[in-house]
Amino acid sequence: MTPMLYEFDEGFVLWLKELPETMPDPGTGARTVIDRRTGAFAGYPVLPIVQVAEMHRQHVRRKPAVPSTVDRMAELRRQASGRLPAPTVAAHLTLVRDRALRRAFGAKGDQELNHHPLVREWLAAQPVNQLVRGVDRHAELIMISDALHEQDALVALGGRAPIDLSGARELFGRGAAVELFHVREQKDKLGATHARACASCTAALRYFEIPCPPASTPPERGITLYYGCFSSGLAPELQGLVTFEDPQTPYRADLRVEVYQEAVRKLRDEGGPEVFPAAWDALMRYGGATWRGCEPGEAHLVDRFDIGFYVPRCEETFDGFARVLGVRLYPIGDEDNRSILAIDEGGRVFALDQGGEWFVGATIDDAVCNLVFGRPQPRVRDDGTW
Repeated sequence: MTPMLYEFDEGFVLWLKELPETMPDPGTGARTVIDRRTGAFAGYPVLPIVQVAEMHRQHVRRKPAVPSTVDRMAELRRQASGRLPAPTVAAHLTLVRDRALRRAFGAKGDQELNHHPLVREWLAAQPVNQLVRGVDRHAELIMISDALHEQDALVALGGRAPIDLSGARELFGRGAAVELFHVREQKDKLGATHARACASCTAALRYFEIPCPPASTPPERGITLYYGCFSSGLAPELQGLVTFEDPQTPYRADLRVEVYQEAVRKLRDEGGPEVFPAAWDALMRYGGATWRGCEPGEAHLVDRFDIGFYVPRCEETFDGFARVLGVRLYPIGDEDNRSILAIDEGGRVFALDQGGEWFVGATIDDAVCNLVFGRPQPRVRDDGTW
């Protein structure tokens, strides 16, 4: 099949053209239109392209133009380069007003977000070191902005002023329902399971009086060590933060090697990547380490992460990012199911989450310290720089 594009005054029509000798499957060939003003996607049946363009013209004339929070073209460019949207989060919002389901996803890639003024005000009022890394790109905040942009477009038809905070709280507070889901590769067991909002998104949901689960009590801060992980093997500034160390550690060195040899073998046998020296060293030194606690850091909010406990299936996700970096990647942990921690052949550590990819540290020691102390973790741009 050949990707096709037709440009007209109100947007772009995209479709896949079958080879002449190919018998198309039922339902294939559907037309997708990207609206020129909003970047929104709209689906149309298999009709002549000129007719699809006219149908979209009629559609936009009947419906007010709603600004898009995300840059749809930036997302298309990223996907066209072979980058998967996973890992991300799908935020589903249903308003009492019309019971229509609205969806939003995390925003990745090089783009400027168009958040609603009320969301921008909330973000600006928060101390930066109390916000989760890249929270402005999270699906939950995009979901809120999209709904507020839509409401502004509707009231503008009647000549009324844009929605204010009390109006937003009334819009969301009257029985609005929100569900969050993990979007992962097919082999990842987290895929399609319920996700939990990060601490910053939870605070935003409460600010706008959107129903959400009650806040949990943050666990005692500190590093716990299992699987024979030695506190003496950690970076010096982390050693004083260890709150639990397996008392059997001195006797578990051989068992520790066996545990990770088995984990590496299982991942490889299931089609996962081959472990390389930098990844094996990271697992030997930090595998079994967990940071617990939720508190302001130097540049970002600090939240839970684990090294070597849960290694997600992410070969396809890694393929696209590895091509950008020009090196192989290996999964070594996660941040409370919100991201995948990966190490490259040179020992650099990255985090992949719904907001994109982030450079966590030049070494495993630097990376763990940056996570524990909430130090700057810049976003990796689409060209692989940061």
